[in-house]
Amino acid sequence: MKRNRHVQGIFLIALFALAYSNTASATLKFYYDPLTGNVSFDATEARGGSIRGYGLYIHDSSYAFRTENRLRLSSSTLYINNSKSIDEGTQGDAWSGLYTLGDILPAGIAEQAWTTLFQGYNVRHTYVDLVGQGFPPPAEFLYGRPSGEFQNRLDLIDPNTLTWASEATLIYRARTGEVLLKTNGHNGGYISAVLLTSAHRFLPEGLDPDVELGPLGAASASTIGILVDLIEPGRMSLGSILPAGLSPAAFESLFTRAEFLGRAGFKAQDLDFETQGRPFSLAYSIPEPGSGALLAAIAGLGFVCCRCRLRGSK
Repeated sequence: MKRNRHVQGIFLIALFALAYSNTASATLKFYYDPLTGNVSFDATEARGGSIRGYGLYIHDSSYAFRTENRLRLSSSTLYINNSKSIDEGTQGDAWSGLYTLGDILPAGIAEQAWTTLFQGYNVRHTYVDLVGQGFPPPAEFLYGRPSGEFQNRLDLIDPNTLTWASEATLIYRARTGEVLLKTNGHNGGYISAVLLTSAHRFLPEGLDPDVELGPLGAASASTIGILVDLIEPGRMSLGSILPAGLSPAAFESLFTRAEFLGRAGFKAQDLDFETQGRPFSLAYSIPEPGSGALLAAIAGLGFVCCRCRLRGSK
């Protein structure tokens, strides 16, 4: 009976592994953090650089998964979660990079116990990397928290513990046309969306390459839209997205809309700018006479814009 349940647990792998293959040393790496019980995997060195499914199965009665801490990586129906078996396969994009599965094991497991827990006579782990290319090499089990940032790091954050901005500022540097996004300071904090519109006055080619627009973002002569999970408090350059040399009045009147959202898009919150958007304050920065230094001068506060919705990448 136990063997039948185990076979059910690896149905995902049996579906894809069409022929045995013992090629290449590239493999999936699982990590265990003894301080927290966190389990994670890095698919970077798997064949093809990604995986489409994984499974871990405990046969040792001394251990059990803490299923209440399990983090899902997809909304797939290929999913098992109980005290002895966890199994998940994506029906969408493959997982590439470093992912955490949560603090799913007890803390303090010894290194030797961890490195052998999912290996043995009976298959205790499995994963899918290249579909139809046979079984992949055995995974590696490494002790300690991996270096780097989890792809799904936001799953570890409780949004109710974050300070969300109710005030934010756009700073224009007249000498270069650069626009800075300032989200710290009084009533500052995290934000998750920005919507700027104009009558075709933006220079999208000047957008800073490090700015992440998000899947529904936009960068055109009429719209700069950013819709991501989190932008941390501080100053961030949007790049030289405006013409240089605008006067304070020209800068202030350039926008037909300049708004941001605090908490939105994170843990299924409201994404509607029409009802949730907050106006940016606008600040004008000019070169100080006789030097290359910039003197920040507030050109307009509480700029009120017309209401509309962010519509994807239009």
